[in-house]
Amino acid sequence: MQRCGLREWRNGAVADSAPIPDIALPQRPLARFNAPETMARRQPKPHPNSLHLTVASVPRAVQFYVDKLDFRLAECYPDAQKPVWASLQLGSQALMLGELPSLAEARQWGMTAEEIELLKQDARSFARGTTGVGAAYFLRVPNVDSLARRLKKKRVRLLTAPKTQFYGLRELQLADLDGYRLVFYTPQKPAAAD
Repeated sequence: MQRCGLREWRNGAVADSAPIPDIALPQRPLARFNAPETMARRQPKPHPNSLHLTVASVPRAVQFYVDKLDFRLAECYPDAQKPVWASLQLGSQALMLGELPSLAEARQWGMTAEEIELLKQDARSFARGTTGVGAAYFLRVPNVDSLARRLKKKRVRLLTAPKTQFYGLRELQLADLDGYRLVFYTPQKPAAAD
């Protein structure tokens, strides 16, 4: 089975519309990281909302988010050596990263014809390089200026320097390795109108 599936989409197999077999998948446990009970109790409770980003390579994206942006890897699937999906945390905020499955994987996982059609649309868009257009993920941090200094030391290119906006957020923007816009912010008192 092909792990990433991107080559399959790029080679034109997107048009494949063979019937989807009914397959019972074995339940695979997610690989857990930082699992000791005492450590888990000290971690902030995740916020109920989470964003999922489709990325070209989960290991590459996880390395960027953990090493450069100070996220914590919470779990991954199917294992830590070759993950195709990962859940990360920044404080209590969650972010999921995943690769597009191949058509064979989609069928094996029991995706419906409707779900596979959506997957094909996503694959075509992803192959054109249109990830993240028009979307921004806002992440709250204790001090955006301190974060900007740490990112500069790690050679992360900022799209905007920290700036207090009229709506009361001091924010900076950057793009991740797959082109997704991330806005890190710290709430401020709104600036007085002139």
